[in-house]
Amino acid sequence: MLKRTFDAGQGFRAVLQTNRVAIAELEINKGAKVSTRVRDDAEWHVATWEPDQKLAVLVRGPRGWIPDEAELKAAKARGSVPHEDEPAPAVSEQASREEVQAAAMGYVMRHFKGYGYNAEDVTSQNLGYDIEVSNAKGATLLRVAVKGTSTGLPGFQLTSDEHACSTREPLWRLLVVADAIGATAQHKIYKPSEMDQAPGCEPLG
Repeated sequence: MLKRTFDAGQGFRAVLQTNRVAIAELEINKGAKVSTRVRDDAEWHVATWEPDQKLAVLVRGPRGWIPDEAELKAAKARGSVPHEDEPAPAVSEQASREEVQAAAMGYVMRHFKGYGYNAEDVTSQNLGYDIEVSNAKGATLLRVAVKGTSTGLPGFQLTSDEHACSTREPLWRLLVVADAIGATAQHKIYKPSEMDQAPGCEPLG
């Protein structure tokens, strides 16, 4: 549909959603409300169509303006889209646990940084979580234990440190990235009380 509008030089209408609460709250609070989706009266159009990159650039407003490289890079970061010099990991059902976890960590780091948050990888410190997320003022928002799954590795275990941290740290969350090494990676976040609902979560041995 987008390609048809691009070829015909036509515009299209979009439906917008504005959040009543910050994205960080939406990530951790399933009860958080969002505003009603509304039809946008301004016209949108496809500014550029890049089949080699599988990229369509959508612009709201008058024709004639095309975002520059810096603006495209910022938009890609917000959407967790890998840059050309940072290709997405190749899909492989034979990927190792380490490769799946590395892909999941990269995905989560891009996700939070894309929304303007600071994301620090603290895995090497063995704190019971992998990423500490803070806002621009330095206030810690989340302490996230990251787990990646794939077709070949659908399960995962939390470490004893992660289990211990989940009981004492109010900001601790489990974030599971499904299809971490594939093109359709997506995530879901769980509170400690919801961990048994996470697909693939195996009991600590």
